[in-house]
Amino acid sequence: MGKKFKFYTLIASVVLFISAFFLQLYLKERDSDFIRITVFAKKSLHDEEARSNYFVSWLGDLLSTQTNFSVMDDSLSKTVQKPKSNFFYFVFNHDSLIYWDNNAVSLPYEQVKSGVNQQLILLKNGWYELFRYSKRNITIIGFYG
Repeated sequence: MGKKFKFYTLIASVVLFISAFFLQLYLKERDSDFIRITVFAKKSLHDEEARSNYFVSWLGDLLSTQTNFSVMDDSLSKTVQKPKSNFFYFVFNHDSLIYWDNNAVSLPYEQVKSGVNQQLILLKNGWYELFRYSKRNITIIGFYG
């Protein structure tokens, strides 16, 4: 029994070693496939941009019909598909800030109030893509970074 056990252990070890070798080659080639990585990153970025643009437009349209802004709370942003991460937004009524979702970004309103939608902008803590939507007296400023 001792010799059979050693033989089967040797065979299993060789099979596992060969399997690990080919798996390592596959993973190395997959991780260096820059075309696939670029396509995936580009698609992810465009999806988040579309989601950001939709959210800002949806919120602007909704709030432009309101007269009472007590509806503004965190549950409002959960009713529609808000961008997944690194998206921050500010709501203005006649140039007065009435709501913001967090303090991760300091907002230089004078710098962004006339900004073009989807332009890149440098803030104190990094580069962000600006999403701006105005309707009637409401302006929504969103940053994706």
